[in-house]
Amino acid sequence: MIKKSTQVSIIGGGLAGTTLAWELYFKGVDFQLIDLNKPKATLKAAGIFNPVVFKRLTKSYMIDECLPVAKEFYQKIEKITTETFFFEKPLFKTINNIGGQNQWEAKIGDSNFADYLKPISSRKIKNLKNYQAWGEVKQAGFVDTKTYLGASQIFFEKKGRFQQIEKPSDYVMDTDGWMVKNQDLEIKTQKLVFCEGYYATENPLWNFLHFRPTKGETLTIKTVAQIPDAIFKKDFFLLPIGNNHFKVGATYQWDNLDWEPSDKGKLTLIEKLEEIIDCPYQIIEHAAGIRPNTNDRKPFLGVHPQNKGMFVFNGLGSKGVILAPYFAEKVCNQVLNNIEPNNEFSINRFLNNE
Repeated sequence: MIKKSTQVSIIGGGLAGTTLAWELYFKGVDFQLIDLNKPKATLKAAGIFNPVVFKRLTKSYMIDECLPVAKEFYQKIEKITTETFFFEKPLFKTINNIGGQNQWEAKIGDSNFADYLKPISSRKIKNLKNYQAWGEVKQAGFVDTKTYLGASQIFFEKKGRFQQIEKPSDYVMDTDGWMVKNQDLEIKTQKLVFCEGYYATENPLWNFLHFRPTKGETLTIKTVAQIPDAIFKKDFFLLPIGNNHFKVGATYQWDNLDWEPSDKGKLTLIEKLEEIIDCPYQIIEHAAGIRPNTNDRKPFLGVHPQNKGMFVFNGLGSKGVILAPYFAEKVCNQVLNNIEPNNEFSINRFLNNE
């Protein structure tokens, strides 16, 4: 049996848990990252970051605050791990009518969007179908989440700060904190932070949180045709990931939540793909995951209302790669310094309404 003593234990080794682990590491805190050996949405995600919401052509949630933090954070981890997983790429959005063009041009003249939008182009893009116009978004890109998690796990394993368990542990109140226990592991810890993603919906400790999990499916395709190295967006995305491979996605489903790709999802993605691509391709992979979305689309941060020293960091949803570094720092401030997060994303917003 592995026995350890530490200041902070993180339950969950997905995007939220791994990013929090890095923040604790940078602050010199003794911690253990305890990974639940289960499917992870992070490993299935495309990891796209896009500063603009196209539905009403508004800014993405807290993008001005989060984007600079995320960029600095991931590039710092790349240097430490010598892996590359943060990629900035232009993003082109199809615009199919005069109203859409007028709306885009109006935003181009708005100084609040100067860092994110470029003028409309009507050029033909090679091996893609012809659309009336394309709007270009700056400061978009993607995080290769599989490489990010893998490089982080290797780093923390070498530091003796990573444990993987097959089954959820018991969490037992100790004299000066908590004991994380199962048949193979016993960790005495002062603070516990739960970063379980979708699995928090199955944890009775956090059943008062208002999750709205969604299943998402993606395809990975390969084509020998030359397509510009950019993200293309209609009501789905086409993302270049290297070596003539592209990710296509994603679907949204709120019932029948499971981790298995579906025939319906595959057909939907093929139909969407063929609305934009104009060249032969081969399907390499069909994947599915469950996003830990929330009812109000804002993260969950805070301390448990009954259990002192027990915290949650969850609900990052489909914009997680850009939100995680900013909010991980907020979690650290609460766990280490008792600084309450803003009520907008604190779990107090649910407790205060009950």
